[in-house]
Amino acid sequence: GKALYVEKPAARTATECETMAAAFEAASLPLFVAYYRRGYPRYAALRRSIQEGRLGTVERVEYACAKPPGATGWRVDPEASGGGLFVDVGSHALDLVDFLLGPIADVRANVTGPSGSVETKVDMSFSAGALGKVAGKASWNFEAEVAEDVLTITGSDGSVRCPNAMNGRDVLWSRGGRETFAASHPPPDPVQLPLVTSVVDALLDGSECASTAASSTRCSRVMDAALDAYYGGRGDAFWARPETWGRRPSPPAGERPEWLKTAAFSSV
Repeated sequence: GKALYVEKPAARTATECETMAAAFEAASLPLFVAYYRRGYPRYAALRRSIQEGRLGTVERVEYACAKPPGATGWRVDPEASGGGLFVDVGSHALDLVDFLLGPIADVRANVTGPSGSVETKVDMSFSAGALGKVAGKASWNFEAEVAEDVLTITGSDGSVRCPNAMNGRDVLWSRGGRETFAASHPPPDPVQLPLVTSVVDALLDGSECASTAASSTRCSRVMDAALDAYYGGRGDAFWARPETWGRRPSPPAGERPEWLKTAAFSSV
């Protein structure tokens, strides 16, 4: 067998991600996933600053994404992608939170969309970090009139904001409501170059790559937790039963995977 570098998300659901990860682990081969923003200089520098205590104690994280309607093709075909734009676009933001602050847990979500169609709006609350002490909230609106893409992290000693979070360059630090410092990190060209370089290094000398099967699976678990109720469960071929989307309640806790049992859900 060979090591593999796959697109993100690695599969349609967390269960499929787990199956892939187990197969590579059994073969003693690495599996890397293209959450390439983990390699951006912008976010590598921000992560270092947070770890060095520049924000003090991190208290909360907020993310807002809004896009006009119009997406077509595989991105809104659950059989191909696992859901709507939230799975394709939202996964990048959720993975960034995991990268910057630590794993996401305690997911609560309100998901809406046209009857029998994929999700178009997702509002989430969650906790983040190894100790789960960072309060988080995030929203995605794929029927918006005005575009938005902002990540904000707040701590006891100030806050940091990343406008145009997915494709921008600025990192704006504030304290007491006043901007104190601005840094600029142009996106790499090509965008995946830093992460691919770390994949090559991992294969050649065993160094650590930031985006692995484990980190990717965590992200897919969060998305499944958010979307579970909307799709009436995600443990089967849910893409084949659109008549149940947005209507069927999530399965009882005892019938959910272990990692879903403590999550709370709602869908409209």
